Amino acid sequence: MNALEILNDKLVGSFIYSFHIGDNWTLNFGDYYLSAQNLISPDEELLNGWLLANYRSIETAVDKDSVAKSTIVAAHMRKEVTNVTLDKAYNLTIYFENDSELVIPTNEDIVDWQWCLNETGNDPYMDYLVACFWEGEIAINEAE
Repeated sequence: MNALEILNDKLVGSFIYSFHIGDNWTLNFGDYYLSAQNLISPDEELLNGWLLANYRSIETAVDKDSVAKSTIVAAHMRKEVTNVTLDKAYNLTIYFENDSELVIPTNEDIVDWQWCLNETGNDPYMDYLVACFWEGEIAINEAE
């Protein structure tokens, strides 16, 4: 199987059960975890603007961007994944029912991996089915 086939097989028809953030993001899709250095939504700019104008605590938040991103991920919980795509840089786009999407980018500068799918929630150096370590490079764990 190629990377896209594995991602489709494991994620399509599933949904986000839970998530956590810290130094990176981990989305729990039941039997599988998608760990990522960043995630992007087309709704971030609008939500960040609203938060800055209406939510006073955002001014003192340490990771301001994580507030909007967390809200967006929470809004996607329990929505069925309908499709996943990879572009040439291996940015991963996850499409959900009701035509919403999350993008897992591959251009984070100060890290040594971008995203991975596995059964443990660990970073790809510990475990992966499919992983993107660098923009434009993808790895499939042949032992799986």
